[in-house]
Amino acid sequence: MSYQTFGDLKRLARYLVGETGSEPRTMEWISTAINAAYAEFCSEYPWSFRQRITTVTYPARASSLSISSYGVIQGVFCVGVGFLDWMPPLVLTARKERTTGYGTPRAWSVYSTDLYLFPTPGSDTNLKLYHLIDVDPLVNDSDEPIIPLAFRPYLAYGALAIMTATENFENPSAARMYRDIYEKGVRLAKMQEPGGALYKAHQDMPGWPTSGAVY
Repeated sequence: MSYQTFGDLKRLARYLVGETGSEPRTMEWISTAINAAYAEFCSEYPWSFRQRITTVTYPARASSLSISSYGVIQGVFCVGVGFLDWMPPLVLTARKERTTGYGTPRAWSVYSTDLYLFPTPGSDTNLKLYHLIDVDPLVNDSDEPIIPLAFRPYLAYGALAIMTATENFENPSAARMYRDIYEKGVRLAKMQEPGGALYKAHQDMPGWPTSGAVY
């Protein structure tokens, strides 16, 4: 059976829980726990399915640019900021090190959901943001996690690991078993992780870091 949607994952978790899984209160706990496991899974690694390259225009002489509307996680970039013409990338810097005057930006910083360039560009400047997107909670039964299909069932096991570690469903041995299965899924997903567009990008761009992600 293919477990594609939130509804599929709830049915799987309910089946694993047993008869009590049909109780409304239990289903509420299952829904909450699946979302907790989903958030945990997505935070385990800078997954390629969360990586995006977004083109933005930084207005001339603007003190900052709000990036919240682009789905960029608050204060988090996977690689950084670069010009559209594939010049060497801008350097990450502390916001307190901002320079005065206008010119071609050489560095960038993020504070909350605002992007700062240093020095401030004197004309409209097109940039590429290399970033991770935030993950929305699953609400409707038809909602699908953004993780690859093969690893979605592990969310149900992660949910049960969370549930069986709580007072209402406390079962230490079951919690360990479900946690082991969930963590196996994370390991398998990491083994098959292709790297994504961001890592390809900094292979193609002179000056990008050659390993790891920048946070």
